[in-house]
Amino acid sequence: MNDTRQAIVQWAQWAHANSAHFNYTEGPLRMSAIGVYPPQFPINADCSAFVTWCYWIAGADDPNGLGYNHQRLHRHPAQPRA
Repeated sequence: MNDTRQAIVQWAQWAHANSAHFNYTEGPLRMSAIGVYPPQFPINADCSAFVTWCYWIAGADDPNGLGYNHQRLHRHPAQPRA
């Protein structure tokens, strides 16, 4: 597995370990965690926003093909904290 894919998986695992701080919503806050580093709880997301967040926080390209330019985003290649 390449480094970017591994980082995406690590962040998804970090999110699972902190799942009590994640809220499912289809509302206007669903993309609000993208662009916020370090992550701040609570994190609101729907399914696609969660995947987009994992890609963003891992430093990967936007899986939606939008280049993250629909939000106030900055790519931040970081590793999850234990």
